Amino acid sequence: MGRKALIVAAGVAVLLAIIMIMSDVHLLRGARPTPYHAVDQTEFATVSAAPSYRAVIFDFAGNTPHRLSPRSPGSKLRAKTESTVQTTNQMARTGSSIAGKASWYCKAGVSVCHHSYPPGSMVAAACGKLRAAMGPNWRGRTVTVTAGSRSVVIKLVDYCASRDKLIDLYWIVMSKLGGSGVLSVRVSW
Repeated sequence: MGRKALIVAAGVAVLLAIIMIMSDVHLLRGARPTPYHAVDQTEFATVSAAPSYRAVIFDFAGNTPHRLSPRSPGSKLRAKTESTVQTTNQMARTGSSIAGKASWYCKAGVSVCHHSYPPGSMVAAACGKLRAAMGPNWRGRTVTVTAGSRSVVIKLVDYCASRDKLIDLYWIVMSKLGGSGVLSVRVSW
């Protein structure tokens, strides 16, 4: 069989397949599809989450369990966390500090910001070294960041995945400390 004959045979096979599909003959089953029928609405049950629903999540810092509460109507926050475990032996001590490198994020028109804090907010993201030093209750804490003779008071609201840096500052915080890139700082709480 020549090349032209193979092309003609393939074309005939495709044409036959199209004709069979168009005429509702199924190649694999050899039968027509099951006819459509309406589903009786009584077969369905109403499903809703109970008001006492609580989902357990773990904080990135030290696998500290927290519980999410359902959002109340009109609430701007996605979820409210409440601590479920008392860890007094792991609480960060007052009067502690740690030194390391700081970088920046959240400069208007340049980089992304935390969804709840617009550019210009006095906030930062805690990186691994700072989270380890402060313990599991670092989020929401107010700290003082010092670079040379300048200091600012900020709130830790975000998570930074860096293992090398101490803290990731909002741009406005970095600029108040006199930095524009990576800056040596001391964080006190």
